Amino acid sequence: MVRRQSGRRGLVLCTVLAILAFALPAAAQGLAQGTVLDTKGQPVEGAAVSIEQEGTNRKFDMKTDKKGGFMQIGLSSAAYKITATKDKLTASETVKVSQGRPANAKLVLGAAPAGAAGVMLYAQAIALEGSGLASSPGLALLVLP
Repeated sequence: MVRRQSGRRGLVLCTVLAILAFALPAAAQGLAQGTVLDTKGQPVEGAAVSIEQEGTNRKFDMKTDKKGGFMQIGLSSAAYKITATKDKLTASETVKVSQGRPANAKLVLGAAPAGAAGVMLYAQAIALEGSGLASSPGLALLVLP
């Protein structure tokens, strides 16, 4: 006597294929996550975070949690500008999202942008012929953030 289980096997096969159809695209997506801190290193709760894919109008908005954390899943592989804002303070960073590797950002509100410890301005007065103005050897002005 032969038992027929082809109906049951077909159902199991269809179920497995359906699960794979939904799981594979999710695995191909990336995620961006990070923390928003103040200048003392404390987490900033409730900061507005914007994650914008460069070169497109694709944008995701969220708020940070109690620990200053944020996360966005379902991102395609690309460069994203992450901006955090609270109480008129802003910080931003560009990250690269790729499959299988989360992009991490650490944003510090109120800190000077990276590489901007100060801006040096230099001017030199030049005597204009017949103006009666004397030339000055130079003037340096340091503007700190």
